[in-house]
Amino acid sequence: MLNEIYKSADGSMLADYMKGFIPPKKESEIHCHEEYEFLLIVNGEITYADNNGVIKMSGKSVVFTKAHDVHNPWASSERMYERYRIVFSSEAFCGMNFPEEIARLTSTSYKKNISDEDFSELLVYFKGIYDSIKSGEPDRLTEKNYLISALSKGKRALPRERENEKHYVEDVIEYIKEHYSERIGYEDLAARFFVSRGKLIYDFKAYAKMSVLEFLTITRIEAAKGLLSCGYSVSSASEQCGFSSPSYFIKVFSQITGTTPLKFQVRFLQKSG
Repeated sequence: MLNEIYKSADGSMLADYMKGFIPPKKESEIHCHEEYEFLLIVNGEITYADNNGVIKMSGKSVVFTKAHDVHNPWASSERMYERYRIVFSSEAFCGMNFPEEIARLTSTSYKKNISDEDFSELLVYFKGIYDSIKSGEPDRLTEKNYLISALSKGKRALPRERENEKHYVEDVIEYIKEHYSERIGYEDLAARFFVSRGKLIYDFKAYAKMSVLEFLTITRIEAAKGLLSCGYSVSSASEQCGFSSPSYFIKVFSQITGTTPLKFQVRFLQKSG
């Protein structure tokens, strides 16, 4: 497994390149972080889940995850995996003259298979950033211009048409996204989609690379973050997002985000104020 990681001198950007076979994972890796993460997948298969749903990507793909968004990436161990990754903080663009453009380009997360043409253009930008940071004689302005170009292209890149028929698990995912605030049990969910409890559990894990409960948790945590950001109390956010108790909500929120709901709320309101 080749995995080369380089960090800019000011610490605001990290670039790495990975190529090889990923060791099999026994558990999902639901997490979030304070930095923005930008992936260009060159080869391999990846299943990527966040509160917007689950997508299976093969070969040329792009993934942008904004800071603090909960997500769960899973790369297949059965195919060669190759990708470039850029991780950057909001400080990367300090002192530059286009904050509104950066805010627009980093306002939403996305994930999609892309065309050969879009991929070729993005590869130039990703390699430019990677090679610059790796060289030890970086041009910070060039790196950031490359990053802006990559963000712009990534957002505009058109997704490839679906290659496979829709799987019923996608309907289960849509149902969870619409009803996350309610009590969702395996038996009721299985009955709604006319499958057995065991089949639902097996099919969901095989398709999404995570359990129904894990996806439900991702969806609820993201919804709770939205409520906390609007000033709702911890107990109110917990109740409205379907958690059994505020104490359980605080425990799960802290495990996934690395901070308590209250600390998250205070930090967000301070930044936005």
